Amino acid sequence: MVPEKERTGWKRELVEGCRELGLDITDGQIEAFETYRRMIRQWNRLADLVSPGDLTRLASRHFLDSLSLLRLLIPLRGARVLDVGSRGGFPGLPVKICCPGIDLTLLEPHEKSWFFLRDVVTSLSLQPVTLLRERAQSLHKTHRAADRFDLVLARALAPLERLVEICFPLVRPGGLLVAYKGRRAQKEMVPARSIIQASNGQAIAVPVKVPGLTAKRFLIFLQRL
Repeated sequence: MVPEKERTGWKRELVEGCRELGLDITDGQIEAFETYRRMIRQWNRLADLVSPGDLTRLASRHFLDSLSLLRLLIPLRGARVLDVGSRGGFPGLPVKICCPGIDLTLLEPHEKSWFFLRDVVTSLSLQPVTLLRERAQSLHKTHRAADRFDLVLARALAPLERLVEICFPLVRPGGLLVAYKGRRAQKEMVPARSIIQASNGQAIAVPVKVPGLTAKRFLIFLQRL
């Protein structure tokens, strides 16, 4: 049984964190996060969605970290958003809960994680959401997704140089690839510069303060020109 302090404390952390990020979160969205949190705890031993130590800090480590994008960029209603290597649904599902008008695609090649995502999307009645079970490298070939997405999100997936190589072809001209990174963000930009330029892109690393986290966090915005 989850202690009462943990059941209530995480909600306070979520609400106060959203306030720090400049987000107004509704009661319905809080309940959606509660269901999502409960399902992560239920599925984690089977699907290895997050590290065991993160189960008690889901609000800061995963929900608010995912939502830190919205301090800088609010996806427009109807924007086509792709979450690459979604695994536990981060950052795509938290962004979808807070921005229900986006058209979200979750890309996850691993079977157990894919079934978890399907269960969450169904339980929360999230629409429109598309679930694809494959790797980004083959997406533009099998689903004709090249140049399709307004916003492509990648968190804890690969070094920046590799992300540009596999994800940039999925971004429409004028669209953005956003990489969630830690303290090595600026170092990763050095070897990635040549491939970014060759891909007709430009990039900037923006430091972000995630409520509840002391570790350095950056969002790298890469625009396809």
